[in-house]
Amino acid sequence: MDSLKRAISDKYGMSLIFIDVSKTASLLEQRHLNGPATAEILGQSVVSAALISSGLKGRGERITFQLKVDGPINGIIVEAGYEGYVRGYTDVKLLDNVDGKADIKESEILGNTGTLNVIRSDERGIIYSGQVNISPPNIRTVTARYLNRSEQVPTGVEIFSKMQDFRIEKMRGLMVRKLPDADTEKFVHVLEEFEKGRVKELLGGAEEIAAFAELFKMEDLEILEEKEMTFRCRCNYKKSLTIINSLEAVELEEMIKKKEPQQVTCHFCGETYNIKWEDLQSVLLDKADTSRPI
Repeated sequence: MDSLKRAISDKYGMSLIFIDVSKTASLLEQRHLNGPATAEILGQSVVSAALISSGLKGRGERITFQLKVDGPINGIIVEAGYEGYVRGYTDVKLLDNVDGKADIKESEILGNTGTLNVIRSDERGIIYSGQVNISPPNIRTVTARYLNRSEQVPTGVEIFSKMQDFRIEKMRGLMVRKLPDADTEKFVHVLEEFEKGRVKELLGGAEEIAAFAELFKMEDLEILEEKEMTFRCRCNYKKSLTIINSLEAVELEEMIKKKEPQQVTCHFCGETYNIKWEDLQSVLLDKADTSRPI
């Protein structure tokens, strides 16, 4: 089961978030038919979005992770909700020049420059948005930069990804945040463990957050929350009609005249909705009513 685990050390004034979204990332890889290069980047972005979403305050809130780059993948969008759901996709899914290579450089996928936008919203609209630029792009680095600059909270971030036979096997992440009035010297020690690569190494094998308590010598680490993380999309047939409604009346008339099946595919999950002929007629009639002068 994919999960998010939140813990705190009162003694050292730090919070820890441990994320495992291996199954969710693998499912997205399969639904979108991503090649191995874009699948790994999408998986890392799912980890990042899940880590950032740990700061959401209540039901209905969500964050949207939008990374635009000058590399061949072009962009990644991931949405993560307070309830633990995640969905996302890459603009480009197959990279013929790198898929199948044993050793792929991130620059071959992400390019040289990128911009991350993080949007926090709920059903009423946008609550907050923040942006950071990074050159060269790197999912872990851009996540840490966003959290440190936009939220003004000293933060360490690590992401671990493992591909097996060109498929996702593991996607995990750890975030450590310094709380107000925390032990600064101890936090510096924690950051050193990140820099030395020990956190990333431990992410490859650790199944529980307690393993990091031992690494950081936080003997008082207490788990405050554990929740399931899972793939779920907010799309449905009714929302697909909203997309149809955005078409011009002339386009709708042409569809109805041909009487051919019309389909709408959700970018986030790959689900395809077959639009009924009678619903196309209803949308066209609604357009005609709203366009009439009062």
